[in-house]
Amino acid sequence: MISFEATGRENLKPVTDQLPELPDDVPEAIRNLQKQAMEAPGFAWTPVLMAVGIIGMIGGAIGLMNSTAKAGSNTFERWFKSTRFGPGETTNLWLRGFPDEAEAERWFEDLKDQGFDDRRVEAIKELAHIIPPLADMVRFADFSAFDEEVIAAWREFYDAPEWIKKPFELIGVTGDWADKYWFSHWIQPGRYELGELHRRELVDDDGVKLAYKTMGYSAYWQDLL
Repeated sequence: MISFEATGRENLKPVTDQLPELPDDVPEAIRNLQKQAMEAPGFAWTPVLMAVGIIGMIGGAIGLMNSTAKAGSNTFERWFKSTRFGPGETTNLWLRGFPDEAEAERWFEDLKDQGFDDRRVEAIKELAHIIPPLADMVRFADFSAFDEEVIAAWREFYDAPEWIKKPFELIGVTGDWADKYWFSHWIQPGRYELGELHRRELVDDDGVKLAYKTMGYSAYWQDLL
């Protein structure tokens, strides 16, 4: 029995030498069991070594299969899956007129091929034209850019020139919003400058009050000032 044990251990040695190389995800309890079996003197631990060895081989095979499957999946994905523009990229290209205005509309054909119908494509185009955020709306109100009386009186300063409208259109600012941005960029004379202009009779009462409207003063302060 003793000689059989020695022979058995000698035959198993090439296998046991490989057992420490178990997969990383093998539980610690199995690793401890493996260590005890390799250090114990009795041949009774041999089945334990064999079982742990089988676990190691199965784990290695599964790891190899997972790696192979992942590599194959990536390969098939590169072969058969094409990357396509979404609504955001499509509308940005459309607004920029890329590669030219005649071809810009064709970007939406790709969206239609992805399942967007004509109605949704028109909605996407509408969303490309931005509505100014709240902070800009408040600025427009401070400059009375919503006041028809002020707009009519200073129309020449309200309408955005063509040279600035084109850059605005590239980022989706169109129509009257472009005019309001333009009107609210002007630097106005302050209250003291207006007082001096009025004293020199370069501007009348109505002109001063109109200017106050573009400074954020309420009607109450406009009359008192």
